[in-house]
Amino acid sequence: MSYAWQTFESVILTLMGEGSQRTRLLKACVDDRLLELKVKEIPSEIRGYYEKLLAVLLRHSSDKEGITRALDATSDEQITAMIKLIHDIHDVLVQYQPLPIKANANQDDAFNNLHG
Repeated sequence: MSYAWQTFESVILTLMGEGSQRTRLLKACVDDRLLELKVKEIPSEIRGYYEKLLAVLLRHSSDKEGITRALDATSDEQITAMIKLIHDIHDVLVQYQPLPIKANANQDDAFNNLHG
């Protein structure tokens, strides 16, 4: 399980929480450490999207006050677009995660029967 995926899972939960979109996005950036991910931790096909997100959110500084200023200078439409972009990045990260194996007694019996 990748650190990027874990981070985006937390971010998605925050974005589904209470408060305005702007407030939830700020919380995701600061509390969930969305902006602390290294670009190389993001799959190459979506790396550019993450870099664009970083450029907008870190244009003033990387501390909470700077991110707040960046979000305050961003329109509601841009906030919505950033949240959609985060969801899109998350959707790609999910594809890189291994599928969980749900073992049960019937599967164990079937596996054991394979070996005679």
